[in-house]
Amino acid sequence: MYRLFEGIMDAPRKKEEINVYQKSFKIQIVWFNAVGFLILHILGLYGLWISLTSASYFTYLWAEVLMVMSGIGLTIGGHRLYAHRCYKATWFLRLGVCVMNTIAGENCLYIWVRDHRVHHKFSDTNADPHNSKRGFFFSHIGWLFIRKHPEVSELGKTIDLSDLEKDEFIMLQKRFYKSMYVIYAIIVPVFLPVLCWNETLWNSLMVSFFFRCIVTLNVTWSVNSFAHLYGYKPYDRRIAPVESTCVSILSQGEGWHNYHHCFPWDYKASEYGYFFNTSTRIIHVLERFGLVTNLKEATEKMIKKRVNRTGDGTHHLWGYGDKDMDEWTYKCLKKIKDLPSINCFYHLHVRSQDCGVDMKTDGRIVGGDDVDGYRPWFSLLHVPGDVSSPLCSGSLIDNQHVLTAAHCFTQVEGDDDTEKFSVTIGITNRCVNESTHKTFNTTKV
Repeated sequence: MYRLFEGIMDAPRKKEEINVYQKSFKIQIVWFNAVGFLILHILGLYGLWISLTSASYFTYLWAEVLMVMSGIGLTIGGHRLYAHRCYKATWFLRLGVCVMNTIAGENCLYIWVRDHRVHHKFSDTNADPHNSKRGFFFSHIGWLFIRKHPEVSELGKTIDLSDLEKDEFIMLQKRFYKSMYVIYAIIVPVFLPVLCWNETLWNSLMVSFFFRCIVTLNVTWSVNSFAHLYGYKPYDRRIAPVESTCVSILSQGEGWHNYHHCFPWDYKASEYGYFFNTSTRIIHVLERFGLVTNLKEATEKMIKKRVNRTGDGTHHLWGYGDKDMDEWTYKCLKKIKDLPSINCFYHLHVRSQDCGVDMKTDGRIVGGDDVDGYRPWFSLLHVPGDVSSPLCSGSLIDNQHVLTAAHCFTQVEGDDDTEKFSVTIGITNRCVNESTHKTFNTTKV
């Protein structure tokens, strides 16, 4: 049983970091928590069955609304506002995120933020509450089943929480958390379907509480587990956090974790704010209404410097040591605010319509393997990997942006049939009728 909580500490450690197994630390299971979470998951799965068989469709939608509200309270509230101070918020928004965080049921904000700051300061060491070096199960849920490692409590006392102690809403929630949880996480969610559309009390309890709870909890835990174990590390190869698209989709933008651990104070929690990042969109809306101000973000220069210094080479632009790469595409996409397409299409290619020729671009020969009978091709976004079919002119990048690519032959020179032509690549924003283009003068020899 105890081996469930053990893992291999194979990462290089600093001298001041002591291996959890080099100390006489005995794992003690908190059976109340272990049995409680087991029952919670059993009832949650039963709630899923109820939602698919006998519960009202409106009850399921209500549970989904509660999940989104819980997520907002955790992402833009507990995480980006309070844990990292990525921006400033009005009293109205601070009150709102406290309520939504209570609905999530992941402890009061004071404790949640404290644990998260400890996690960042001592990430993947003995002092990390959900140290991923101790295995997937431990980092996902096992850390809640056992007594904390002594270093978690000891070094946790060094975290400055004075800003939280000055916030009246944080301290009010901390003082009355249990009562608020009963009201906002149980009574209101369960009884509203009963009163509004005559849902049975049993169905509402199973779906609006138990099913909703296990989904919210496991999505949050996936950031600690999946986003620390499986993915790429374009910003820092030395740390455990990774870039995870799946986790970002589920957690409203919290899966770009390698970037986040490099720039934790960036309010977007990713290099590109709108790419599977609902929380960033919400923050921008709140900014328009004056509810948030002083948004902090990393500059392009800072990001590039970090990628070149510690990245694993998978960055879409500065990866794999290509120092001569054309940076126009990156700058062009940055002009359209928070364009997500740079992560949506990793390969942007223009093919020669003649087989067996070489193309010179800006003095550099760029070639490739046969692709659908055409070779070679040159890439504006240099990312290694096979491409089944390049994007064509008029391809939709997303619902808002269109890729335009056109080539035209201009003239033939000399006896060697040297032919010059140009290729124009562009991104068009359909909503505001704004386009950004670049023309490459290319010679076929």
